[in-house]
This record gives sequence, structure tokens and C-alpha cells, in this order.
Amino acid sequence: MTTSASSRSPARLRARRGADARGLLVTATDTGVGKTVLSAALLAAMAAAGERVRAYKPVLTGLGEPRADGWPRDHELLAAVSGMRAEDVAPLRYDAAASPQLAAALCGERIDPARLLAAVPADSTHTLIVEGVGQGLLTVAYTDIVTATLAPRDRGVAGSLALLTRTLGIVSGASVLTALQARGAGDLAGLAGFLAGYRYAFVAAGGGLLLALALSLMVPRAWSRVRA
Repeated sequence: MTTSASSRSPARLRARRGADARGLLVTATDTGVGKTVLSAALLAAMAAAGERVRAYKPVLTGLGEPRADGWPRDHELLAAVSGMRAEDVAPLRYDAAASPQLAAALCGERIDPARLLAAVPADSTHTLIVEGVGQGLLTVAYTDIVTATLAPRDRGVAGSLALLTRTLGIVSGASVLTALQARGAGDLAGLAGFLAGYRYAFVAAGGGLLLALALSLMVPRAWSRVRA
């Protein structure tokens, strides 16, 4: 099920939203890891400090799944701490517990990015917290590549092991980036320290990727091998 977004010109809204909206994006590499709780905590803390806040979760899935713990739905929790209506927090809502694209397809719909941008509930007078999708980049492609080389009867275990290696890579990568950020920040505090650490961490990460690319080019089979 979905709600409608504004019918005003998407191009005009893109320009205005990009100029006016300010805030934070909360995202993650998996589902069920605390994105909504963190978003709600940030909203509550800023509101308590006198900041005018808005929350936005562009697409919400899994509404058809029963909730036995009494915990509110994601958009309901974000609405409660931001003083908004739940339907304004999440303009697209689907029953299927699946990725946004699949959940929309199961309803015979297609997600339109311009429509989601038009529904952003923020302007220059509010701080916006956007909760993104918890999904590992290239997860499906990586799993397909691993399992395609195996017989169908072996693909279940192989797929699980592929996801395990992804998770281990995420944890180790996050740990290394955190250490690099702390080193880059040095003795600086506050925003200056965060930005200095951020730049240092991602310059180092970019250098590592370039090094890995250079090494892979030394092994032609890594790029040119084609399965029959």
C-alpha cells in the first residue's frame, strides 16, 4: 500500500529541496541493526535541545509481518518523536518484507525517485533525519557469482557462507575505518576533528582500493577469464 506524494513539478522540487533541506542520513549495511532506534534517538535529543526536526523514511516494507513485541512500527516511532504524522514520515509503505524494489513490484508498482524527493518533509527551518535502506551493496550480485559455479544442491550452504564473508568484511572494514578516523582526527575535537578524521579515513581507503586494483591487473585471469 502507498500514499500519494505532491503533484508539483519534480524538477522544481528537486532544486528547492536540494537547496533547503539540511540534516543527517542514517543508513547501514544490513536490516535490523538499529537504524530506526538511532534515528529516533537523534530526533529526540535535537528536539529536547530546542531544534525543529523532521523525520523521513522514504520506503517502508514489512508492514504485513505481525509484531508480537508491542514495539511501534518504524514510521510510527519516528513520527512520535518528531511530532509528525506517520504517513508523512514514510510516503511509500508495503506489506511485503522484502527490498523496496521487490515489495513495490509485488504490488505492481515502480518506485519513482522524483516522487520520493518531492515528499521530503523539510525546509531550511528544520533539521531532517533520513533513514535509509539497510542493504549491503552488491550483496545479490556477489552471492550469485559465488553460487553460480556450484551444483544447485550445494548453493544453499554456499550462499550462506557468501553472506557470512560479507558480514565479516563489513565488520572488519568498519573497524579499520574507525581506527583510521581516530588517527586522522588526532587531538582535534568537535566538528573539525570529525571532518579531519573522515577525510583521512577515506583517503586511506581510496588508496587501498587503488592498490588492490593495481595488484589485480597483474593477474590477467582475474579480468579476462570467461566461463564457458
